[in-house]
Amino acid sequence: MSFTGTQLDAFAQLASALGLLDDAGNPNPAWFADPVGRPPGSGTGNPRGLRTVLADDGQRDALLAFVDEVLGAPDRDTRDGATWVPLFRETSPQVTIYAVVRPMGSTVRLGVALEHATGGAPAVATRVHVPLFQLARGDAAPPADSGGLPGWLLLGRPGGRVELSVDLTLREGAPPAGEASLGGFALGLGVPTAPADPVAFALTLRDLQLPGAPAPRTFVVDGDDAESLQQEAMALIVGLVRAQAEALDVTQPALRPFAALTGLLGLREVANLPPLPLADLTTRGIPALVGWVEGVLLDTTARAAWLQQLALLTGADVDVPRTAVSATAGPVTFAIGVRVAPGTGGHPVLTPWAELSLAPRAGARVRLAADLLRADTQAGSVVALADARAEVVEGADAGGPPLLTGDPAIASVHVGVAVRGLTAEERRPAFVLTLEDVVLGGRAYPRLDLSSPDAALDAAGTVVNDALASALAGLGAAGAHVGTLLGVTPPAGVPAISAPALVADPVAELARYWKALALAPPAMAEVLGTLRALLTGAAQAAAPGAGTAAD
Repeated sequence: MSFTGTQLDAFAQLASALGLLDDAGNPNPAWFADPVGRPPGSGTGNPRGLRTVLADDGQRDALLAFVDEVLGAPDRDTRDGATWVPLFRETSPQVTIYAVVRPMGSTVRLGVALEHATGGAPAVATRVHVPLFQLARGDAAPPADSGGLPGWLLLGRPGGRVELSVDLTLREGAPPAGEASLGGFALGLGVPTAPADPVAFALTLRDLQLPGAPAPRTFVVDGDDAESLQQEAMALIVGLVRAQAEALDVTQPALRPFAALTGLLGLREVANLPPLPLADLTTRGIPALVGWVEGVLLDTTARAAWLQQLALLTGADVDVPRTAVSATAGPVTFAIGVRVAPGTGGHPVLTPWAELSLAPRAGARVRLAADLLRADTQAGSVVALADARAEVVEGADAGGPPLLTGDPAIASVHVGVAVRGLTAEERRPAFVLTLEDVVLGGRAYPRLDLSSPDAALDAAGTVVNDALASALAGLGAAGAHVGTLLGVTPPAGVPAISAPALVADPVAELARYWKALALAPPAMAEVLGTLRALLTGAAQAAAPGAGTAAD
């Protein structure tokens, strides 16, 4: 018995995607003997199997066609060589989530995108595209690991740009001849995740008609070619953009994304946010843009103003202390932000992060968080996924009451798994258990780490040492002297005794403390003066001498 693609109706596309049918719609008998398919570069075996669903151009096209047909409207779209397949769509507001598939040479790149659109005139479409993975295409070899990153991860590699764009349509149809008019405006920004990648910048003025011109024209400026533009032409285009941005009524909801993105890029006047140095772009190119970004992120006031524009673009809430914006839908909260730390030479170290949390009830939260990358702008180094964790939070940190009050007290508990480190060798899953805002014996501890036996012993030693110090303090001046002699409250620069070590071997631990004193003459003089004060009742004063043999 045989069958063809025409007999399978809508499932012919799925059968072709899985490799059951060839490109002509005929059965592939090799599939039943080898459904997985031969490895890349192998000359024997089934050429179309489950292994090649995305690698084979014909199978991939059939899969996209099947998904598009099953999900229904809106239909998939092709933009700049990439296929945008709508997965989810909300009509009020008009928000669509896409899977983005782009064949690029010997690889196939996969990513996710979000688009927010408005109807009517003016109309605005705002898009964010994040490329995530890359796979071998056809018989090409799989992408190789490099720089501590797996070959399948596109973020952190050349070409792994996060793309932001806003497309504004101001009018439909041609304007009257000779009348100044702008039909639309599109602005795109590609943010690299690899140090070798330049920032991509694209500007489109659609149907621009200057006064006296007989017909409109469309101008496209590619940021990669910014240095080759004449300064006068660049100033004209930027002047038109700024004039259009300032003239529009940005209080209209449909125009808010346009206002936000022009504000983010310094193309519109925003309080406390410095304007983009456009004059320097024609002479210095991308370094001028990088310097402007560094200046904004390193200044607290400018950073807060920039966050406000990001919140205006996304409709999210601003979290200035964390340099982040967040959005909440029922029990789910998503936040994205960036940590800025001073680096060498006055250049910052940037760590973009994302967090997704679920709060099924007050006082309980499941949290997934990751540092997407760590970029040293001075050294030009980028480390992807420097920190990632999944944890359960109970107590005050999850929006509920403290778990214990009084003494002892515990505000919150964090339990989970974390992977952190700047190199592949350091990145190993580790158990995490911490107690937050703890009170024991009248002493407060911001955090006690019980994640490992060593950490637990360190935490226990801290608690016991504080308890001993508190008990000795109750004896007045004599207790303070005894605490110094025993090493519970040592002089500055000398490590205190360890309570667990004191229990295990008291003689060895006290000997260690006094050997440390012998190596620090000022500390030894202070302790001997404490001993004199304890025995004689005299005022506390350091013992005379410099600790030499003669003294």
